[in-house]
Amino acid sequence: MQYQIGELKIEERRPITYRIECPYGNLVRITIEPDPNNDTGGNLTIAGDYGDYSNYWGAMGTGGVIPFLKSLNMDYMAGKLGVEKKFDLEATCLGIKNLIIEQRRTNYVTGEQARSAFDEIESIESERMDSKDAFCYMFWSAHSAFEPFMDSPDLVEDIHPRFKTFFSQVWQPFINDLAARELTTF
Repeated sequence: MQYQIGELKIEERRPITYRIECPYGNLVRITIEPDPNNDTGGNLTIAGDYGDYSNYWGAMGTGGVIPFLKSLNMDYMAGKLGVEKKFDLEATCLGIKNLIIEQRRTNYVTGEQARSAFDEIESIESERMDSKDAFCYMFWSAHSAFEPFMDSPDLVEDIHPRFKTFFSQVWQPFINDLAARELTTF
């Protein structure tokens, strides 16, 4: 709706908010808000039990907002929404184990050095820590076992599991449903 009050031009655009009740009592609100100055721009806000995120896109393409949002993959969407990364202990330890095996195969280290480092990384992994700082403390405490292999470990981080759950269990069914109903505009 557009109207004017004196010299003021007013355009009323309401954002569309979807309230989604999820299993186990989780609640999410997804708001799609058009940019009044840009027909292809808009803001996406997600708030609820899976985290609070928001991003503005200046150009969502000419195909419409819903097809654009449906095209987003998890990595791109998480990056744009500023989703925090979480330390991945298993992937970090796997990378170190693979390095140990490779260096043993190429005879860069002795069997004894490889066994000592492998045992040490398995011991660290068994602690099931979820903190980079705790991992680094334990790694550097046992650094003599790793000296032949590396100066410092490659720490692996991944999209926070909470967002991964949101993306697969909430976002994809939600956006696919909107697309199936051919809702392409705000």
